[in-house]
Amino acid sequence: MNRRKFPSHVIQLVAVIVFSLQLNASTIEHLKAGWDQPGRSYKSHTRWWWPGNVLTKQEITWQLEQMAEQGFGGVEIMSAYRMYEKGNTDYLSPEFIGKIKHAVAEGKRLDMDVALTFSPGWSFGGPWVEKRDQSKVLTIGHVDVKGGTVYKGKIPHPGLKGARPADHAPEDPGRLEAVVAAKIVGEDQLDAASLVVLTRNLDRQSENLTWEVPEGDWRLMSFWLTYTMQVCQAQNEDPPSMVIDHLDKGAVQRYTEYLGGKFFDAVGGDFGTTVDSLFCDSFEIHPLKDSLLWSWNTTKAFKDRMGYSLERYLPAIWYDIGPLTPRIRYDLQLYLHETGMDTVYDTFVGWCEDHNIQARIQPHYRWTSELLASAGAIHRPETEVTTARFEPVADPRKATASGARFYADSFLSAESYTFIHPARYRTDLMDMKIATDAFIRDGISQFYNHGYFASPEKHVAPGRDMPWANRISHWNTWWNYYHHFGDYVARTCFLARQGEFVADVLVYSPQATAWSENALWGTDRRVMRYGNLAKTLVANGYDFDIVNDDLLQHHASFKDGAITINGHERRVLILPSATVVPVETMRAIDKFVKSGGTVIALENLPKFAAGMRNRVENDKELRDIVKRIFTDGEGQFIRQYKIDREPFSPARKPPEKTAPLNPEQKRMLSIIRQTIQPDFALEGNAQSDGLTHFHKRIGETDVYFITNLQPDPISNRAIFRASSAKVQKWDALTGEVTDIRVIRRTDGRTAIPIDFAPWESAFFVFDKEGLESAAKPPLAAERVVKELNGDWKMRLQGHGFETYEADLAGLASWTDSPRTRHFSGTGVYETTFEMTAGELKSARRWILDLGEMKNIAEVELNGKLAGVDWIAPYEVDISDHLEPGKNELRIKITNTLINRVTGMDAVPPVPEELRPRLGDTNPELSRERAYARPPREFDEGDNLPLSGLVGPVVIRASADKNR
Repeated sequence: MNRRKFPSHVIQLVAVIVFSLQLNASTIEHLKAGWDQPGRSYKSHTRWWWPGNVLTKQEITWQLEQMAEQGFGGVEIMSAYRMYEKGNTDYLSPEFIGKIKHAVAEGKRLDMDVALTFSPGWSFGGPWVEKRDQSKVLTIGHVDVKGGTVYKGKIPHPGLKGARPADHAPEDPGRLEAVVAAKIVGEDQLDAASLVVLTRNLDRQSENLTWEVPEGDWRLMSFWLTYTMQVCQAQNEDPPSMVIDHLDKGAVQRYTEYLGGKFFDAVGGDFGTTVDSLFCDSFEIHPLKDSLLWSWNTTKAFKDRMGYSLERYLPAIWYDIGPLTPRIRYDLQLYLHETGMDTVYDTFVGWCEDHNIQARIQPHYRWTSELLASAGAIHRPETEVTTARFEPVADPRKATASGARFYADSFLSAESYTFIHPARYRTDLMDMKIATDAFIRDGISQFYNHGYFASPEKHVAPGRDMPWANRISHWNTWWNYYHHFGDYVARTCFLARQGEFVADVLVYSPQATAWSENALWGTDRRVMRYGNLAKTLVANGYDFDIVNDDLLQHHASFKDGAITINGHERRVLILPSATVVPVETMRAIDKFVKSGGTVIALENLPKFAAGMRNRVENDKELRDIVKRIFTDGEGQFIRQYKIDREPFSPARKPPEKTAPLNPEQKRMLSIIRQTIQPDFALEGNAQSDGLTHFHKRIGETDVYFITNLQPDPISNRAIFRASSAKVQKWDALTGEVTDIRVIRRTDGRTAIPIDFAPWESAFFVFDKEGLESAAKPPLAAERVVKELNGDWKMRLQGHGFETYEADLAGLASWTDSPRTRHFSGTGVYETTFEMTAGELKSARRWILDLGEMKNIAEVELNGKLAGVDWIAPYEVDISDHLEPGKNELRIKITNTLINRVTGMDAVPPVPEELRPRLGDTNPELSRERAYARPPREFDEGDNLPLSGLVGPVVIRASADKNR
């Protein structure tokens, strides 16, 4: 067992043992107990921004109580921008530490986790970080010179530009690392044979160089170790919080011991209990333009680790020097990966382990270390990228989940609901439910809302707010209904976290190819390109994991046509356009094929072994293996299958339907089906437009999460690759468990009719015993009994809105009228209708169908609560509340904040009662991009979303089928 994983394994193992001993029951009873009462780990958590750390202890308590009342299980505290001119508390000051202690004590009282972000803002850094420990890059300066002359003069300096507008421009080029020249043979092409190191020709004090330039056109290059002067994100404090050098182990150690020591001294007694984790966001460490992260000893340490000097080959980072270019770039990226694993993960995770607390890190995007190995090095890895649609995300979501699973069997959390809509304040609970289902499908089972803004103000103030994400807080109109969604999250996460993930396919990460192609990632996200492969597999019933070189080389075994990694068995391996592969990986793939395994290469076959070492011999061996597998053996190569290189964007609107399969996709799926049948298939192996699955096996019990991630209903027959004496549907919205009608069972597969509304989801549990079902008798087709079209009374009342009352002859959106267009809050609709005793006897079930409505409906009938509905189609069962004669119907409709915010002409002033303590808006914010812009979330010409009750509102009835 990896030492750094010990706390995570112990915590999970103890929890399982204790839970099992308490229950002393069957698997199904164990699941039902956790389903009924999920622990706080499964409940909603949230990022809790502390702007300027201005909250008082009383305000901290009030906000935590708000969250606890809505069913939250924990918070993650992040110090952020100063929004006010006074009242701010310096990070790590005694007053700040006192507030942290208070938050932890209140979290313990309320049975909530408290996580501490391990920096002010994010990207490790702080105002105490000494210059030597601040972030650095390798930059280049160059000048082109003609041959046949003597160059005498200053060496070129790099043209330095800041990484971000908020950062400081570097004052000087820094420390000279090397001077190298090469003959120019084309645009951005240099002759490798001509590379010459001139560092020793330089007078370092004067920076003058004397060099006899050979014939031809030459490029003289200087390489400098330069400070980036980057500051932590979401910070505007003075002095600034300087980002540390993440590649310097000493810098990371000093930083970790200092900040970790402050936290441990304050609340260390609660480490591992209430204080569940120390958190690090994605490493958004920004190099300067045309540079890459570097440190004091990178050049020397590279030689020690990789076996050759990089000094002569430094130009290959920026220019093409011929066939050696991809090999040098690969070696450099491999070195930076291994260095990052040592400097950051070993140091920070090790410190957490030594202090009985878990490290929770988002390992993706801009850090040097490979994603799967990074996820496997963390006690609790976290991912992000919110998609409220059918779109499996291979990188970073699935890749991070795979690393967590294969290296340590740890669960995966997610920064959630960020940017569901481009405009803030528009997201509702249904949007978040859809996004939750998409996350669950990709293997996430803990949610950190993004997020809760800890403003002392009780109402939305767009100019004094974070620029990102959604306001999942007391600011929001629908806040008091959040617990309905929170219950769904807790039940779903509990069941999704149990047992072993079932999948069939491994998709090879083309990391070696990417490392060979590029060394200057800059601020771009380091995302591996898988094109449409993820969606093609999932839409056709196959789930998958990502696998890297390290797992195949050092953690996999091959037997009977399967690859087994840490107990997880997969039967198909796909290589997506991997042109550069380490020879050690090809040897492992060869073993898999010899054991009877199925391997498919798409678009390109591997052509080169990775790196400089033994390149001639390794290239020959790799090509021999490729020939043996794909020409002489059973390996399949689909040359025409194209891997799309377009970057994935969560904001990009997808097509409503899954694209039809092309011949190459059909061929790939046919090959996979010859190895193993789909785990979840529509009848006739039809491709899905959104009905999709996530499968866990818990002992002998199979649990499928099925979700319809599309705006259309679906009625079809689904084939599950599971069979049992009893199949039940567990509805996470209501908590109900009902029996399922099974059509047939053959060859260990079960056919079940699926009739799902848009965005509907449920668990299907295959168990030999099952639970006693709460199923109601089957119902006949429904019929409309009454239409409630007119004679409504409407009353709108909300913050910043003059109360409006109206008698309505018909229903319409609030946005249709200038008087109500910018209302955000809860509107009350009232009407009456008659029911005869004969009508009531004619049916057993009565449904109030609200038709079009946004965004949440609370229905009262005859003074009693009938239900709350926040998921389309908007229907409430009113069977238990109907009475013969006159019935009084009252419907509360709550919309979103976007209407109010869009109607604001200016940023609201700081409330009068807060001004003595906080003053006004911090004038320094005016320079922070557009964070203090006028609160217009739409252009004038754009339409606001529908709001209120639009209908038609009807009452439908249904009788028992055997009536």
